[in-house]
Amino acid sequence: MSESQSTGWRPPVIDSYTVEKSPPLTAPELAAGHPQPLARVILRGRNFFIRAVTPQITIGGMKVLDFQILPDESTILLYLFSRPPENGTIQVSYGPSLTAEAGPFSWDDDG
Repeated sequence: MSESQSTGWRPPVIDSYTVEKSPPLTAPELAAGHPQPLARVILRGRNFFIRAVTPQITIGGMKVLDFQILPDESTILLYLFSRPPENGTIQVSYGPSLTAEAGPFSWDDDG
């Protein structure tokens, strides 16, 4: 039995992504010591479940540590503090049979 069959979860799907330069932090964020992300990546797709098990998200093998799954479970906001490898694969994984991939990643283009 595959992991998706045993959990009842459907595998995530990445339809597209957009790279945006991060807006400046607000005064309260700066006062709280929040670092300024280089960029925000918006992943659009489906089956981005909000569960106790959070997905492992990587771009070109670089782990994304700061992200937010929106309540619609079809959008993930990734906050990048360093540049992932150009042309790397974007991967969202809840486990071996619950993984989505997109790419190649580019700072300059939309996926």
